[in-house]
Amino acid sequence: MDTLLLDLRYALRRLVAVPGFTIGAVLSLGLGIGASTVIFSAVNGVVLRPLPYPGADRLVFLPREGEAESDVSIPDAVDWRARSQSFDAIATFAPGMSFDLLGDGEPERLNAAVAEPDYFDVIGVRPLAGRVYTAAENVSGVEQVAVLGEGLWRRRFASDPNVVGRTITLSDKPTRVIGVLAASADVAGLGIDLYLPPATATPWAMHERGTNHLQAIGRLKPGVTLGAAQVEMRTITRALAADYPRTNGGKVIVPVDLRTHLVGNVRLPLFILLGSIALVLLITCINLANFLLARAAGRRQELAVRLALGAGRARLLRQLLAESMTVALLGGLAGVGLAVWGRDLLMALGPDTLPRVGEVKLDWAVLAFALALALAAGFFVGLAPALEAFRGAPAEALGGGNRGTAGRWRGRRLDVLAAAQVALAVVLVVGASLLTRSFSRLLHARIGFDPSNVLVADVVLPGARYGGKRELQSQAYRAMVEEVSRIPGVAHAAFVIGPPLNSSQIGHTVLMDDRPHTGDHDGVGARVRPILGDYFPALGIPILKGRAFTAADDAGAARVVIVNERFARDVWPGLDPIGRRLAFRLEGDSLIWRTVVGVAGDVRSSSMADADSRAVYEPYLQRDVVWQTFGSFVLKTRSDPLAAARPLAEAVWRVDPRLPVGSVTPMTRVLAHSIARQRFSAGALGGFAVAALLIAMQGIYAVLAYAVAMRRREIGIRLALGAERRRVVQLVLRRGAAAAGMGLVAGLVAALALSRLLRTVLYETTPTDFVSYVAAALLLGGVAACASWLPARRAAGTDPMIALRSE
Repeated sequence: MDTLLLDLRYALRRLVAVPGFTIGAVLSLGLGIGASTVIFSAVNGVVLRPLPYPGADRLVFLPREGEAESDVSIPDAVDWRARSQSFDAIATFAPGMSFDLLGDGEPERLNAAVAEPDYFDVIGVRPLAGRVYTAAENVSGVEQVAVLGEGLWRRRFASDPNVVGRTITLSDKPTRVIGVLAASADVAGLGIDLYLPPATATPWAMHERGTNHLQAIGRLKPGVTLGAAQVEMRTITRALAADYPRTNGGKVIVPVDLRTHLVGNVRLPLFILLGSIALVLLITCINLANFLLARAAGRRQELAVRLALGAGRARLLRQLLAESMTVALLGGLAGVGLAVWGRDLLMALGPDTLPRVGEVKLDWAVLAFALALALAAGFFVGLAPALEAFRGAPAEALGGGNRGTAGRWRGRRLDVLAAAQVALAVVLVVGASLLTRSFSRLLHARIGFDPSNVLVADVVLPGARYGGKRELQSQAYRAMVEEVSRIPGVAHAAFVIGPPLNSSQIGHTVLMDDRPHTGDHDGVGARVRPILGDYFPALGIPILKGRAFTAADDAGAARVVIVNERFARDVWPGLDPIGRRLAFRLEGDSLIWRTVVGVAGDVRSSSMADADSRAVYEPYLQRDVVWQTFGSFVLKTRSDPLAAARPLAEAVWRVDPRLPVGSVTPMTRVLAHSIARQRFSAGALGGFAVAALLIAMQGIYAVLAYAVAMRRREIGIRLALGAERRRVVQLVLRRGAAAAGMGLVAGLVAALALSRLLRTVLYETTPTDFVSYVAAALLLGGVAACASWLPARRAAGTDPMIALRSE
């Protein structure tokens, strides 16, 4: 221990003696370790940390085969429970349902989940207060009960435990609060405000097998493997598809681990970022190893004297490693400090769609990761320089053999390390270039509408007052659009079911009267958007042929529709769609033919990354479906759209004072949200690539500067014998080019192999994009040239007399 403390004190004295190197090394390692710790905290919290439920390893999600969601019905789940032997319990739930909280202040739109009672048993959560509902309360005709989510309980009811037992009004229906659930009950992290039993909240879904709006979750029995459950569920659901071909055809369920389901779409991007920052840290360590190798060469005489006086090589090796470990530990401390700040920055800049974001924290596992990084970096950085310091016999160093007289450059190891830095930097730059080009194409993709000065807000007509009353629904929305149109500063106002970049899209099978439609699978799929008001002018969607809807296209007029450009191109290629007729296939309804009166431009449907879907617009006043009481207002304003948020709510309340307006958002924010994940990945990897470039540039410079210093005597002799200075410049530049060339070739090969991991996160960009590789090569070549130029000029400026005077 005394020897160790002596080594540490000596290491600190040596580091204090070179403050510039020490500060630079600590900051470099601190940045690398801090950034790695932050990204690891995200990976640990989102991907690695177990779910906060008892027996979480037995929780599974039950999606359709090849899809991300279940889209099943309650009768399906009833059959699964009866036939399956692999599950302790299976439950369905429907997140994202909307209910209006009325009374005690302004009406508020709540984000609810309709869940079967078994849902709470499956995930194993216990209420913070009260209890959860039972099967006896999941019966039509009984009093409606609800369990509040923790967020609503704290926000609206000030965490009052006496709320249990109170009756509240949800969408005009009295509802008794029976309990409060912790936020962890919200499996998907959607901000669920309350939970309701389906029999009272959505009674129409209890026995309808074709109502596929539910998700399914299950708990495996002890000892049952996921593979066995997958085989069983495939068998069960294929049998149901044979029994009910109309509603269950093609509905094959394949269970997946719940954690995998929740983080599946962000797992790869997070691991790519973790690998990228690991490369940056490795480049930093190589760079510091280069500097220490140069310093080790300068300390050969000191170590030779120590060896001559009887010191053991192992003792001196330990001392040298103590110096590098001290630098690494100081860098680790700096990194942890930066990680505390960096985590908050990551949460602020990261995509708000990141699942399990509340689990991202700097806990003991993350701190242990930071410590392991620091120790590994210290050992890696210090070992090679320490061994280099003992190269050669002590007598050679004592005889002056280290004073710039190396005939051939002794730093070939430095060349290899510099080439490794370049290779790693190439991998990062190629990856960053691919993601940047992908994001640029996504950002500049034609979206088909103008999002500037557009405000979007959601409204749902409660079923107690408007359910099944088509005329009343039309009157309400028409009156609201008229009121909203009168708001000062509003240029155009409209109502639509399913605005652009929105997941609430209505899909229908569309039949054409100019072709046969006798089978169940005839027709084409399309998004149907009922609209009311100035929808096309509000979003700047062009009418390419025909006309837009007018006020005359009401319930008493001839049925008309407008199709988008893709629909016309797919269904009637090369033909004029104006005047043609189509109908929607609705189960149990007779066909109602509608005439195409216009063709609108294509717009992105549910996200920026999705291709334009086939779309059919119809006047809302001619809509026959009565259960679709939800929709969105779209306002085109002359100035800041958020300034119209409060007037919009007041305009709606003038028509119905008990109707809340939810999700009031500028369309530019909706657009930004749809590309947030791609922007975050491209920005983060781009930042890492810039850091790698700077570090690689510094590394090449350090190698060449060290090489010039080592060959000072040789260069002096060359110049004294009449060598031209430009030849000396070329000599140094050739060495820099050789190291950079080796790194470029190795880096491009590695990038070509690793970039295939990015395939699933790229948009209209291939992993072998030629421009990205050429750009990376040119950029690294330019960086290497810049890093080589200054040492080359310094070598050419060597004074032969000064270089030879010591001889």
